[in-house]
Amino acid sequence: MSSDSGKEGHQETNYLAVGLSVGLVLGGLFGILFGILVDNMAFMTIWAGGGLAVGLSIGAGLEARKKEKEQYGVPEERGEGT
Repeated sequence: MSSDSGKEGHQETNYLAVGLSVGLVLGGLFGILFGILVDNMAFMTIWAGGGLAVGLSIGAGLEARKKEKEQYGVPEERGEGT
């Protein structure tokens, strides 16, 4: 028996997790590059933490926007000059 409780073929995107993952990877890469340039690898942890913070804020914003659209529906876009 499957534990997905009836959600066959439907998987929601968790923007918070995506933001944290991308932020950690990009922050770590920038940290490694900057650490090599200044010959101090302590910067890797600083940049990785900063990447996590930025990814968390972006992911939370996307998650809030998604929930708002689900709650209120997608508004019609108005064209220019109308």
